[in-house]
Amino acid sequence: MKKIGMESLYGCEAWSLRHYLFKRLRSFHNRCARSMCSVNLIHTFRHHITPASPFRRLGILDIDSYFHNQIRLFFVFQAASAI
Repeated sequence: MKKIGMESLYGCEAWSLRHYLFKRLRSFHNRCARSMCSVNLIHTFRHHITPASPFRRLGILDIDSYFHNQIRLFFVFQAASAI
C-alpha cells in the first residue's frame, strides 16, 4: 500500500509545486484512498467520515507526510554529498 503513495511522488525533487498543484495532488490522493475503501464523497458528508479515516483503514499516510519525508530525504542526501 505504501508503494502507491511513493510512486505518486516519484521525481518530486524536480517538480515546481505551486500551492494549487499541491492542492490538486492532495485531492487526487484523498479521492484514491476513498475509492479503495469504497467510500464516496456523499458517504463522507452523511456519515461524518474524516479525511484521515480511509488512510488509517488502508494503513497509508496522507500526501503531506509523503511529501515532507521526500523533502527531508532530499536535504539529508544534499548534506551527505557536501561532506
